[in-house]
Amino acid sequence: MPLPKGTGGKRDLPHIPYGACVAKTTPSDKPGLSVQEHCGHVGAVAEALLHRLPDAAKRLIPDDVISLVALHDIGKVSPGFQKRPSRVVSPDLWSHHSSSVMLADLSPYPEL
Repeated sequence: MPLPKGTGGKRDLPHIPYGACVAKTTPSDKPGLSVQEHCGHVGAVAEALLHRLPDAAKRLIPDDVISLVALHDIGKVSPGFQKRPSRVVSPDLWSHHSSSVMLADLSPYPEL
């Protein structure tokens, strides 16, 4: 689909600055770690754990595993996630566990 005339070929899409995207919240549901900070921490932990593995185990792990692990929450930069219900609803009602259970209940594959 072509862009409207006068846009200079650029899309002016609403966005949240990368460093402002929240990955983790505090116990009182206030912004905690940014996605960038969280992914950096997770990548550092993955790297430290990888160095502790025996060589035989390391050979079974893909070379780019640290990057993959660090990027596990990259979807949290989406506006939909940043506006998720847990910002409005009590964290007790919208936790990772409770949302997983709710989604599992909606699955068309109950045997999974």
